[in-house]
Amino acid sequence: ASHGVIIVQAWALLTNPANNYKAEWLLHVHVWVVEHMEDKLHGSGMDSGLQIDFDNIVTMGHSSGAHVVVEFMKHHCDLVRGQILFSPVDGVDPFGLIDNFAITPGEVTSRKHLHIYSVCFASISIILFPHWS
Repeated sequence: ASHGVIIVQAWALLTNPANNYKAEWLLHVHVWVVEHMEDKLHGSGMDSGLQIDFDNIVTMGHSSGAHVVVEFMKHHCDLVRGQILFSPVDGVDPFGLIDNFAITPGEVTSRKHLHIYSVCFASISIILFPHWS
């Protein structure tokens, strides 16, 4: 059996933040990874026996990037096993001034959505303290 972790970091040179938060672009990243990643790794010298386990994908997001992860899970949770959120912010800004949220408290999005959260979820808050002399 293969062991290890593959991390895929998607980025774009010029994007519209309003479209980023809808998270549909992550589906295109997922499809590309499933169709091409093993071939790319084998072509770069990785062992030909390496097989990627696409059944155990975990997504991560930091700050407002956590909004993207949650939004993706709302619509495509069947593709992901769990999520890790670092200092999550739901929305475009940390103060909630722009009405663009992935979660509405008290509103259930789907049963499938709730099931995936029971599998694997971590929320880690990071607090930075000023240096005291």
